[in-house]
Amino acid sequence: MENSGSPLIRVCELKKIYVQGKIRTPVLNGINLSVMQGEYVGIIGKSGAGKTTLVNMLGGLDDPTEGDIEIGGTHIQQLNEVEKARWRGTKVGVIFQSFQLIPGLSLIDNILLPADFTGRLRNGPNESREKAASLLETVGLADHMLKRPAEISGGQQQRVAIARALINDPEILLADEPTGRLDSATSATIFDLFDRVVDAGTTVVLVSHERSLAQRTKRIIRLAESKLIEESDGNHSGRTSV
Repeated sequence: MENSGSPLIRVCELKKIYVQGKIRTPVLNGINLSVMQGEYVGIIGKSGAGKTTLVNMLGGLDDPTEGDIEIGGTHIQQLNEVEKARWRGTKVGVIFQSFQLIPGLSLIDNILLPADFTGRLRNGPNESREKAASLLETVGLADHMLKRPAEISGGQQQRVAIARALINDPEILLADEPTGRLDSATSATIFDLFDRVVDAGTTVVLVSHERSLAQRTKRIIRLAESKLIEESDGNHSGRTSV
């Protein structure tokens, strides 16, 4: 997709250093990244390269040590925690590598949590529930909606996490190893869903240690030695600068 105008995501000289006592561990060192609205970006890198750290900071879940993250005109590191939560709930869908489902809730109620938090559930509970059921059907779990997370497999929990990330029609979808526990057929279904989400105008940033997964995106960037390196286009023509 060709884009014009200002980037939706702009990351400038981003650094992250974890400090434990006197030990300082740099994870990201001077990251610069621009992503236009509607882009489908894959970030690849080895385990421990800082991919999850980058996703967490883009989603306002972790703070940079230095640098600036501007998303849709909002400098998110300047928000307090309540403001970040509200911003994230309306603008960003995050697919966590560790799922982060609520054990005591049914699958459909887990999916509905972001809608409840942002007030959409109160404004239209039936509509939201119908959408949650539709998302469960899309990821192949329509018959399991009343089960709890412990009653399904890890791969199925991943699919629930994907559906939950989409319930509020986010402007940006951040996916941390989204198909890591899925079989090839289910992975293909999920990537088809991502394609439709991008076609509808959502910006998708996917991180993975597997090059084959990132190649489903339209632009591939490699994270190595705490830096981002534009590597190549994905399965469609992409942009040429990080």
